[in-house]
Amino acid sequence: MLGIGFDTSPILPGENSKGNIMAKTTSWFRTGWMVLLQILCATPLFAGEADINLPPLKDVQFSTFGGISGYAILYFGLAVCAVGALFGLFQYSATKKLPVHSSMSDVSNIIW
Repeated sequence: MLGIGFDTSPILPGENSKGNIMAKTTSWFRTGWMVLLQILCATPLFAGEADINLPPLKDVQFSTFGGISGYAILYFGLAVCAVGALFGLFQYSATKKLPVHSSMSDVSNIIW
C-alpha cells in the first residue's frame, strides 16, 4: 500500500486476530494522519471577483464578433435583461388575471 488505504484481508479460522486488528488500527491511523496533513498543508487562496483586472471596455475589440466593442456587448446584454424583465412582468400580470378556486386562494392568503 502507498500509506493510504484499509486492510481488508479476512481473518481465517485459527489465525491470530490480534495481528490483524493491529494492522487495521495502523491503517486507520495512517489514513487519519494523511487526511490531517492534507488539511493542514492546504494553502488557502484569498482571491475574489474584486481582484480580477479588467481592461477598459472602450479599448477592447472582439474580432470574433466582427470587431464589436466591449461597450456594445455590455449594452446588448443590458437590453436582453430589460426584455427578460418585461417578459416576466407580462407573464406575472397574465397569471394574476387567471381564475382561481376559492380554497386555493384561501391557502395562498395564509401563506403570503
